[in-house]
Amino acid sequence: MNTSDIGSNITFSEWNDEITRSLIPNIIVLSVYLVLGICGNFIVLLVYGFQFKEPSEERYFIPVLATFDMTATLYLAVNYIFQCFNQVTFSNNFGCKTLVFITGLATTNPVFILVIIAVQRYMKICVPFKQSMSILMKRMALVLTNVVSLLYAMPLPFVYGSVPYRSVRYGISGMRCGRLREGHAFMSNLHAIVACVLVFVIVITLTILYGRIGYTVFRNLEMKKRFTRDEKNIETNSEGVSTEVRDDGMSATTDKTSNLSQDKYDGQRPIETNEKPTASKKRRKHIARN
Repeated sequence: MNTSDIGSNITFSEWNDEITRSLIPNIIVLSVYLVLGICGNFIVLLVYGFQFKEPSEERYFIPVLATFDMTATLYLAVNYIFQCFNQVTFSNNFGCKTLVFITGLATTNPVFILVIIAVQRYMKICVPFKQSMSILMKRMALVLTNVVSLLYAMPLPFVYGSVPYRSVRYGISGMRCGRLREGHAFMSNLHAIVACVLVFVIVITLTILYGRIGYTVFRNLEMKKRFTRDEKNIETNSEGVSTEVRDDGMSATTDKTSNLSQDKYDGQRPIETNEKPTASKKRRKHIARN
């Protein structure tokens, strides 16, 4: 379609520029998202590449997630910024289908990896005595993630393409990349159903797993605090006096000798005396030693 065609004294280029100016806030947000996403994920990769040099099973998926997320951030932000500048001049149908297909792959891969990380953390925290994920299981999980993402993205080229867009104000029509209104109704409905089911399942799964993880961590912290408090309840000093710390913060001091049995002292407590030994007692002790 010739971009120099005129309708109501406006060209397609002018019409496209007008729409682009109205989308400047979107472009700014996408640009910020692009910079933050790339910088954040790049820092994660640097930290895990140079700070944590030794392999760890807990951190296995984090660099993978950062890589997929940085790729998705770069592609999606650039793609949508490009479409903001070509709102009524996107006439390449094959290019539109290709962009949408890659969008499906880039969007779903990080989400499925988040689910795998949640499962791994659940197994590590909530069922610590069972065998955790092996390297083979982790690699198979990543392969499964790519396969599911591919299956999700396959119907997208049949659902999206270059569609006409008409301006009621100017009385002219352009082409934009969007959802097809005609043809492939089955694929369109199938994709909508699958997308809704996936969103529902992923949200419920993450909620349940992290809910269980949070409950287990909170319970363990409470048990640790209770154990520490019980250890400090009774502190015994070197003089045989025990200090009991009560829950209200007050302390009660008792003498341990008061708990001795009555038989040992014939019902009486031992009486301390300040009587000094006499000379006769000293002689008897000396004779006894000899």
